[in-house]
Amino acid sequence: MAGVAAILVLTGCQSSPQGHTGLMLSGDGTLYGVVQVCEGSVTSFDLRSGDGRLIEGFAFAEPVTDAASVRLGAVPDVSDVIAQVPAGYFSGGAEGQSDITARLHTPAAAIGQLAGNQVVYADGDALTSVSFDEFAALPCAGD
Repeated sequence: MAGVAAILVLTGCQSSPQGHTGLMLSGDGTLYGVVQVCEGSVTSFDLRSGDGRLIEGFAFAEPVTDAASVRLGAVPDVSDVIAQVPAGYFSGGAEGQSDITARLHTPAAAIGQLAGNQVVYADGDALTSVSFDEFAALPCAGD
C-alpha cells in the first residue's frame, strides 16, 4: 500500500471540505467511489479536471447524508477516463455545488494498486486504507 501513498494525493486548494472522499475496489474488480458526508448532502461522485470542470458524474440513488458508495465501473474503463484527465480529482458534489467532500487526486496507474474491499482515502498528507465501516465512522472536523 505504500506505493499507493506515493501516487494518490489530496490537495488543500478548496474551501473546508464537509467530509471524506475515497475509492474502494471490490473483490470482483469493480471500482466504487465512496463518500462520508459530515454536513449537508451529496448527490454525485464526480471526476473533475484540474480547473474544476466536470468530466464525469456518478449519481447516488438518493442524497447521501452519511456514508455511501456508488459503482464507477470496471477498473480498465475507469482508468481510461482518468488517464485522459491527468490533473483530475474525485469529490462528492450536489446540484450547483462541487467539492463538498475533500478532493482525492488519483492518477490512472494508482487504481490497479488498490487492495480489494478496502477504502483508500487521504488523511492529511498521508493515505490510509481502511474497511468501509471504518471509513463510514471517520470523525468530522471539530469532532
